[in-house]
Amino acid sequence: MYPIVELIVALGWMLSVHHYGLTLTALRVAVFGTVLLGVAITDAMHYLIPDGFTLFGLAFALAMSAVGFFLGETQVFATPYNALIGACTGAGMIAIVGWIGEVMTKREAMGLGDVTLMAFVGAALGPSRALITVFVGATLGANGRRFFREHYEWPVIERKYLDLLERLVREPVRSTMEPLPPWIERRRRNLPPARDVVARLPRGASLEPAVAGLRS
Repeated sequence: MYPIVELIVALGWMLSVHHYGLTLTALRVAVFGTVLLGVAITDAMHYLIPDGFTLFGLAFALAMSAVGFFLGETQVFATPYNALIGACTGAGMIAIVGWIGEVMTKREAMGLGDVTLMAFVGAALGPSRALITVFVGATLGANGRRFFREHYEWPVIERKYLDLLERLVREPVRSTMEPLPPWIERRRRNLPPARDVVARLPRGASLEPAVAGLRS
């Protein structure tokens, strides 16, 4: 797993430099993708979003927004003002959604890692794209949870296996396998040894291929 992740990160940095050249924008795109990849893999494997990823990404996005503004590289990422508003917007939206979910389900719906993650994304992309990210992520997450619940939860899988076994029991037997001979019959030596069979095979050169070639 680790070499594959390293290869993906290296390819991402190469593509960023290839598309944007040796610029600050290329560095920001590469770091943005690397942080999101680390968050995705860690969350998928351990259901945890480390603060080391999100807080570093947030600080990097805010600092680079100021540097990019002075260098005139603001085509992809947000300006300093939009970065601050975007961080607040992303974190605030996730916090509100998590609070509503916690009130409705009586359990924790969003962790602090989700809040800092969206603060990082909002600081990088700005408020409008942060809102789009929240709504798209919520839609995909809801559809993904529903698809998993309908197809891959254990009661569904158990029901499929039980239906299969029930169908096998109901279906009539279409063919029967010939019964095996008894244990003694299977071990009775009623065939000649292999060396006798080989000894009776014809030996010497065969003229059949040559004769067939002359006839053709």
